Amino acid sequence: MDLKNNYIKKILLYSFVIFIFFFDFLKNYTDLRLIIFIPFFFALYINYSSVKKIDKNFLYIFAILILLLTLQGQYLLNNLSDRIYNIKSIIFFIVSVYGIWSFSDFLLKKIDFIFKIFLIFFFTYTIFFLILNIDLIFGKNNCYIGCFSYIDSDFKFYTENSHVGFLSTSIIAYLVLKIKKIDYFFISSIIFYLFVSHNFSLTTFIPLFFILLYFLIVYFKKFNLYQKILLIVFITSSIFTISSTTEALDKLKNIYNFDNWKVVAPQTKNDVNFQSKKENVKNLSTEVFIVSLNISKLAFFEKPLGYGFNNYHVAFNKHIGKINITNPVTKKLNIFDASNNFSKIITEFGIFSLVIFFILFKFLFSSKIAFEYKFIIFPSLFTQTFIRGAGYFNGGYILFLILVFYLIFNKNNQKI
Repeated sequence: MDLKNNYIKKILLYSFVIFIFFFDFLKNYTDLRLIIFIPFFFALYINYSSVKKIDKNFLYIFAILILLLTLQGQYLLNNLSDRIYNIKSIIFFIVSVYGIWSFSDFLLKKIDFIFKIFLIFFFTYTIFFLILNIDLIFGKNNCYIGCFSYIDSDFKFYTENSHVGFLSTSIIAYLVLKIKKIDYFFISSIIFYLFVSHNFSLTTFIPLFFILLYFLIVYFKKFNLYQKILLIVFITSSIFTISSTTEALDKLKNIYNFDNWKVVAPQTKNDVNFQSKKENVKNLSTEVFIVSLNISKLAFFEKPLGYGFNNYHVAFNKHIGKINITNPVTKKLNIFDASNNFSKIITEFGIFSLVIFFILFKFLFSSKIAFEYKFIIFPSLFTQTFIRGAGYFNGGYILFLILVFYLIFNKNNQKI
């Protein structure tokens, strides 16, 4: 798709920046994800003003997919409110996918600009927010700016540490990729890494360790000396940070305990065993993670074809009573988005979810796709899929996923 007007280019780029990174910002006042309607309307205008530019194969496949998603969701749902929510979700899916796919080539060419714009805003925001909230910030466990779990402000950038966590892996990968010497990117990558270290989240450090280690080993020759040194520092530091953080070790210990994975009949409040379990309340984040996987397991065996697009909450409400939990708050968290997109995808698409996972790993291992795209895109997708996610429309998940499909099926392998 040709874009000749520079103003249109800038509007599109800023729209995508906001859609990817600003999904949490000003949440009490507006939903900035709706900005994806701008690329959608531009795509409609550009495509239909020149019929020759329309990718008819994409339109046919996309139309069939939407029809199947709609029929599946509406057939499985009985509650009117759930059906309305499903239709709204599909409409937003149409808008998002059409807008992203139409400008995928443009996005890939400008991915460097997208990350730069975000980082400029992020560092500027961090400085000003730190200055304006210095007493509040240092009065809350010395978490520094961005420790979103503790700071209560309508203007905080993210509502939780994990929300910046599942984006930070791709941001760090981007910064490392741009390093040529001890330059601006080298310093910026260290500063950003220190930032996420002071706002600790396993969502950042577990995938960061595995992803950076994988790329360093497999693509060792692709990195220059400065990149290799920094990658080794980040990998080593990630392990040290995890092993020296009590909360992180507690979460991992809870996951390792195989009793957590059993689906059993819940005990009542009058049961003596239930009362005794109050003394052994598991880490909340870990329990939410385990519960979402148990929900997906129960949902898969009940409906192997899935509950339908964005209908995880229906499965959650049906099966949560079958899972023994130690913290009652668990029943109120991540009802719509699960704790990761793996659980959500399995629950909603059943055996068809294998297609998505196959595409993800084909993208990672394909020799035809530029290493640079893999290194920037895959970390965030991996993190949000398998570690911690917030649904399809947060954290740029659907955008990165569409770019993966585009790179595989359109073979657009230009380097950054």
